[in-house]
Amino acid sequence: MLVKNLQKEENLNEIRYLLCNTKLIDEWKFLFFRENSGVAIPTNIFFQEAKLVSLGINGHENFSFLDKKQALDLSTQKKSQFGFVNCVNFDSNIISYMDRLFLTRDKDNNLDLFLFLRNLLKYRRGDFTCYPYMYENCTKLDDSNILEGVRSSLKAFFTFKEFNNVEEFDNYFYNEQVKEYPQNICKESEDFIQMMFQKKNEIDNKQELLFQKPIQALILQSAIIKFSSNKGIKFKIEQLFDFFVNQLGRFFERELAVCYLYLKNDRRTTRFFGKIQKNSKNILNVIEGMSWDLYHIRQLEELMTRSEYEKADFEMHSLATFDNGLKEMLTIYPVKSISFFESQRNVVFVYDFPNFIEEVDFHQYWSKRSPKKRNTIFEKTDWNYFVKSKERELLNLMN
Repeated sequence: MLVKNLQKEENLNEIRYLLCNTKLIDEWKFLFFRENSGVAIPTNIFFQEAKLVSLGINGHENFSFLDKKQALDLSTQKKSQFGFVNCVNFDSNIISYMDRLFLTRDKDNNLDLFLFLRNLLKYRRGDFTCYPYMYENCTKLDDSNILEGVRSSLKAFFTFKEFNNVEEFDNYFYNEQVKEYPQNICKESEDFIQMMFQKKNEIDNKQELLFQKPIQALILQSAIIKFSSNKGIKFKIEQLFDFFVNQLGRFFERELAVCYLYLKNDRRTTRFFGKIQKNSKNILNVIEGMSWDLYHIRQLEELMTRSEYEKADFEMHSLATFDNGLKEMLTIYPVKSISFFESQRNVVFVYDFPNFIEEVDFHQYWSKRSPKKRNTIFEKTDWNYFVKSKERELLNLMN
């Protein structure tokens, strides 16, 4: 609670003092995202190439960083230095298109992706992962066709990951004539597939719950509310928050905020929610994809809490994606700060959620059930079954 209050107040001086003079918040690290102060985030980390974009957890161009070392340096030397690396996480569409590009080497018909990948190597800071792709596909590996597609896609990804610079990348597409992936790339792909099977078992055995499913249920419910009634926005918002209290349980702040704006017909949500139409033939796939996008942003926050680089103070994670609508979701409900210690993290947004809501008193809904009782609802729900029931409800409504 102390850490979260310090974040909300943006009291850098108090944070500095506590880090220097007490052990209350030892080992905690703080990132504050800002408009015009702090350190500029290098422009080569978050950039756009045609329809492809590299996104962080926040749209701001500057940030401040504080940990114990920083605080001590600032108190004694009035200046400090820190270092970070960037890790780019490729989503499923990027990996799938990479497969086609690397197999055919047809850069002319995949020019946007070719240039995007080339720029990532040109300004490389850190590493590349395909964790979003892993999570989206690990539960589908029982299908032999999907498994074979995953195998081929991973070979393309690990080929790209092995490049050290632009010259090696260019040589692959302009000069190299080898048509088969080398043995080490095949082995890396198979090892990763085994890790995907392990993750699948953890999910199947309920050792891990992907928050993607509850987020999917929230988006489905928002579409149901939107299409089921001609009543005013106040009624629809009340239904949304009733769903949060009685069925969702867990407070997904960013996701609730963007669904709230969607029900208000806020134009800033048009691109992201625009494919949810009554006459859409693949509306369920669209909603599932949207839930994965929002989940991946949550995953970036989680990945920032751990680092594999001993010389770096922290990792700045980004998501490589085709989804420009997701970029708008980050800017309409932006992160103010994130703090982390080991596996713990606190995310504080720019807006105070109850004040963000205009039509109803959110505190009334918050107080209807205690956080403990709401968490019990969340923990006891079979989210796979619940999502299926919401999908049927939406389809029946549209028919």
